Amino acid sequence: KAANAFGVYYFGDDTAATKLDTLTDAAKTNGTADQKEVARSIKLVDNDGDGNVDSIISNPVSFGQVTYVGTSSMTVKNIGSLKFDDISGYEDVAKDDYVYVLDADYNSSDKDIVTKADITSATVEATRANEARVDGTWYRWANGVEVTTGSSYDMVICGNYILTADETKGSLEEVALLSAVKMADNNNVDIDTGIGSLNKEGTVEARMYFADGTNTTVKISKYDGNKLLDIADIVPNDGKVGANVLKGKEGLVTFSKLADGTYDVKAVSNADGSKNLAGCDDYVNASKVDDSKIDSKLINDDAVIYVKANTEVKVLTGATVKNWDTTNVTGKVLTVNKNGLPYVAAGYLVVNQDKVPGATSDTKYGYLTADPYLVKTDDGNKATYEVWTSEGAKTLTADTSNRVGKSGEIIAYTINGNFVDVENNVVGKAAAIIGTNNEAKGVAELTIGDKTSDTYSFDDDCVFVAIDASEKDGAEGGIGSIPTAEELFDKDGKATGSYYANAYVIFNDDGDKIVAVFYDVDNQLSSTPLAAK
Repeated sequence: KAANAFGVYYFGDDTAATKLDTLTDAAKTNGTADQKEVARSIKLVDNDGDGNVDSIISNPVSFGQVTYVGTSSMTVKNIGSLKFDDISGYEDVAKDDYVYVLDADYNSSDKDIVTKADITSATVEATRANEARVDGTWYRWANGVEVTTGSSYDMVICGNYILTADETKGSLEEVALLSAVKMADNNNVDIDTGIGSLNKEGTVEARMYFADGTNTTVKISKYDGNKLLDIADIVPNDGKVGANVLKGKEGLVTFSKLADGTYDVKAVSNADGSKNLAGCDDYVNASKVDDSKIDSKLINDDAVIYVKANTEVKVLTGATVKNWDTTNVTGKVLTVNKNGLPYVAAGYLVVNQDKVPGATSDTKYGYLTADPYLVKTDDGNKATYEVWTSEGAKTLTADTSNRVGKSGEIIAYTINGNFVDVENNVVGKAAAIIGTNNEAKGVAELTIGDKTSDTYSFDDDCVFVAIDASEKDGAEGGIGSIPTAEELFDKDGKATGSYYANAYVIFNDDGDKIVAVFYDVDNQLSSTPLAAK
C-alpha cells in the first residue's frame, strides 16, 4: 500500500486516524527531527491475518532530562513535575538521567510510565551531513545535537537517531591557536604551489600553538576541508578555496594533520553556517579576568588558555589564569555548561603588556649538577641539562644547541612538549636567610648582595629545594629544613651583623614574592659575606 493509505491510530484516542505520512515526515534528515517524535512507539497491526499491515498504532512519547528528584516527585526538562503517586517505573531514575515518559492515556495502566533511557558511551568514528557513525553504524542526529569526529560522548540512541550527546572526552586537544600566516608583498596570503608548477593548489606556512604547550611552523593545505588555491578570492569552487580565506584568521582553530604532514584547519566559530564549537556549547567574547572568572564565567582548572602579550605567547592552564589579579583582556573563550552554569574550557586572550601575567607559575627551576652538554639526535645537536629540582633529579633536553649556565647555577625553564625552553639569563640571587617561619605561605628575612635585610613573602606555589653547594649536587630536604644563615663575628667575638649566603632565591616578575628557594645544607655558598643587617 501507499504510505497515505494506512491509518495511524493513537491508543485510547477517539479522534479519526491520521495518515502514515505524518510519521514519515517527522523522520527528518536535516538535523531538526524532534526527539519526542522519533521516540514514538509504533505497532503494526494485521487485522485479518493475511500477513499484511492493515493499521498502525502510534503512542506519543515525551523525552527529557531529569533535573530534580525529591521525596514525592521528580522534574523532567520539557515535561515538568511528575508526582511519584502518578507514575511508575521511576525507581532507579536519578538526577541528570534521561527518560521516556508514556502518558497514562496511551497505556493500559492508570499511571504515566517513566523509562530510563539507555546511555551509549562511545567515540564518534566519522561524521557527514547531520549523521554520525558510532560503533560501525550510521545514525542521524536529532534537533540540537551536533557531534565531532574523534570526540567521545554519552549518547541516548533511539532507533536511527542520536537524541542527546554529552561530551565526555572533548576535542580540545584538537584546538590550537593560529597565530599568524605568511603574507606576500601584495598583502595577500603567500601560497606556495611549488617551483615551476602549473598547479594552482598549494600550501601556506603558519605559526600554530598547541594545547600541549608546543608551537611550530606548519604547512596548511586545506581550510574547512577545501584545498587552498593560488587566487585572491575566497569563494569555494569544487572543494577548493582561495588562500586568502586564511587572511586575518588569527585565533582559535580546530585542526587535523593529514597523511602528507600538512594541516586542515577551521576557525572556531558560533556563527550560523560556519558553527564550529569543538564539542563545547558556546564561543563568546572575553573582556576581563577577575575573581577566578573570565567575565562572569567560571574557569575549569584544566582549561587550555592561549595568552598573547606584546613579546610572547604562552599556553596556560585554567588554574593559572584563575590566579590572575584583575586584568583587562580582549579575546574569546569556549564554554561548556555544567549544572546550568557556563565554564571556560579553552580560550584565546590578548593582554596589553610585554609579558604574559601568571606565566611564572608555569616556570620551573633547576640546580645544575653538571655543565650543560650537547647530545646528537636525528634532528641535530640538542642542549641537555642535568638538574636537581623540587621533584628530584631530571635530565632536560632543549630543542636547540644553545647552552645556558654552568654547574652550580640555577636555571629557569618551561616545558614545551618533549623539550624545555630555558631562560637565556641565569636566575637565582645569593641570599642569607636570617630567619623564616618555615611555612609554605610564610615569610623570610633576607640579606641580598650589599642590601640591608628585608622581609619577603613566599609565593603560594613557592618551591623549597635542598642542595649541597660544595659538591654541586642535590640533597634531601624541604621547607622544614631551611637553616639560618651564619653570622660573622669580629676578633673580639662581637657580632658584625654580616652573614654568609646560604641560599639562592628567585623572585616573581614583580620582585615582591619569592617563588623558589635553593638552600645549602652546609649553610654557606661562598666565603664572601653579605652586607650587614
